[in-house]
Amino acid sequence: MTAQELLAAYAAGERDFSGVDLHGVNLSGANLSGANFSYANITHSILSYANLSGANLSYANLDGIILSGANLREANLIGVSMLRADLNKTILDVAQLAGATCSHSNFQKARLLEVDAVGTNFSDCNFQYANLWKANLENVNLNRADLSGSTLQGTNLSSSTLVEAILRNIEFVRTNLTGCMMQHVSLNGSNLDEAILKDTKW
Repeated sequence: MTAQELLAAYAAGERDFSGVDLHGVNLSGANLSGANFSYANITHSILSYANLSGANLSYANLDGIILSGANLREANLIGVSMLRADLNKTILDVAQLAGATCSHSNFQKARLLEVDAVGTNFSDCNFQYANLWKANLENVNLNRADLSGSTLQGTNLSSSTLVEAILRNIEFVRTNLTGCMMQHVSLNGSNLDEAILKDTKW
């Protein structure tokens, strides 16, 4: 399906695009809120500043997608594959991201307030200056991820692995690190005074 065909169908009231092939399309700035893209192929497509709030993208293939500045508030991203994606300054507040695979993706300056990402693979991701306030990141893989300057206030990272993660200049205010694997991490300039460190493995 082409970008023009999709936008025309959406304008006509269609919302179910499950399983559609949108590989390589340019939908920058498009309004697709509430649409169903579950199991769709949206690899290497451009959706910068698109409105996907409340959209269902569960189990879709989003590898290589560009979502910089997009609005994915309350979107369903459960089980997505989102390898090497660009989510710079993307809004993901209250989104469902559990069980996703997001290795090598860029979340720099993204907003992930209260996102639910239990069991997600964020290895080698860039979260510099991202806002993860009260995010549920239980049992996630953040090995070699860069979270420098990010907001982790009230964030749940229990049972997660952060081997060789970069955690510089972070205030761990009520951050739950219970049972975390924290080997070979970089904590320069960070404050762990208010972190929950029960059974943390250093």
